[in-house]
Amino acid sequence: MTTIAVIGCGAMGAAVAHTLSENGVRVLSPLHGRSATSQARAIEAGMVDADLGAICAEASLVLSIVPPAEAKNAAVGFAAALASSPDHKPAYVDCNAVGVPAMRWIRDEIELHGSRVIDCAIIGFPPKPGTPGPSFHFSGPHAQLAHILGEHGLRVAFLDGPVGAASAFKLAYAGITKGLVAVASTMILAAQREGAGPALLAELAASQPALLDRFRTTLPDMFSKAARWEDEMLSIAKFVGTDRPEAGIYRGAAGLYRRLGADHATAEAETGGIANFLAK
Repeated sequence: MTTIAVIGCGAMGAAVAHTLSENGVRVLSPLHGRSATSQARAIEAGMVDADLGAICAEASLVLSIVPPAEAKNAAVGFAAALASSPDHKPAYVDCNAVGVPAMRWIRDEIELHGSRVIDCAIIGFPPKPGTPGPSFHFSGPHAQLAHILGEHGLRVAFLDGPVGAASAFKLAYAGITKGLVAVASTMILAAQREGAGPALLAELAASQPALLDRFRTTLPDMFSKAARWEDEMLSIAKFVGTDRPEAGIYRGAAGLYRRLGADHATAEAETGGIANFLAK
């Protein structure tokens, strides 16, 4: 039986593990110290608790699917386990929305201990039964090692580029899609503050119906994720180039998402206003 490890049992990590498990893969994950909710989600997804030493000994691939701010720490922990695993070195696939320099730092940290690193960009929502799920885009000289994921229920694609190319692709894609969500949220809130909300809604419905339909899906979906998107926007700002004025677009989006995340967790004054606008 194929054994693959998933580090991280959030919504995406657990859903990926569930897909792999349903397609005949034994999925290992370090669950010790995780919250009761996370452990329950992991077990339901078919994940088997294993420490990093066991993962190094048994897995063929290790997928890191953690919040971007935790990606380097996850790599350091795995590198330490590799140092104690002289006979087997599973390939490490970083699937996190980190910047290109951070991805290359992770590569250097892992390769120092004899393993191979694959850069991965996940595009789309967590996989669900009956849906095609997200697409996994891989880059780097060892990217083809990830073809096994395509044989076990995941949608895979390969970029002709080094480690860093998939991360750049992910940041560019998120800069467009999540950047558009930030722009729409900003303008809806501004229009509502000045009494122009109904007119804006009517004009979007008349001249931009496809865009309005998209906003009705993507903006409410953002509310619960907004706080996590702050770091991603800051990574995109660095990707654009901190000396370029357009990077300020994404620094502003980071601040917006921080505020909307806090609002969603408390008063819902702004997120509730956006939801009401879109519900009409």
